[in-house]
This record gives sequence, structure tokens and C-alpha cells, in this order.
Amino acid sequence: MGPAQHLLEPFAIRKTYYTSVTGSEEVISGIRQQLRKLVFDLKYSKKTRSEEKAKGVDIALTKDMLCHAFRQKYDIAVLVAGDGLCSL
Repeated sequence: MGPAQHLLEPFAIRKTYYTSVTGSEEVISGIRQQLRKLVFDLKYSKKTRSEEKAKGVDIALTKDMLCHAFRQKYDIAVLVAGDGLCSL
């Protein structure tokens, strides 16, 4: 847990994890369960092959952030981007 998480955790209302996945519904369900243990909602774009780029994730994340801002759903939004090398 990093220093930013200590500062934001008490005030966070919603945490969403955006990713793209390949695999069966069983694999996706397992990922969803692991993220729920960390108190994250999962939004994903399903890829048919591991070589495909994950453009759908970027679009979904951007759309959600802009829509929530337009509707004044939050005072502060924090976007944390990773390199995709973490494992659950």
C-alpha cells in the first residue's frame, strides 16, 4: 500500500479497475473475485487474442471519467496507471 492510498482510502467512494482480458468466463470470474477482495469494481474489455491492443479499455475509462465529471459525480478523480505487469 503506497502513501497515496493511505491518504485517499478513507475518502474513496468508488474504486474501479479497468483492464482487458483474454480467456474464458471462468478466468474472468476469477479475476473479478480477486479484485472484489481488494474492494474494486471491474470493468473490462474482452480480447479474443493476447496480441490485440486494449483500446476498448482506454475508451471506456475516458468515457466514464468524462461522463461522471459532466454529471458532477465527484469532487476529485484520481487516475492511477500501471504498466500491466502486476499479478493478483
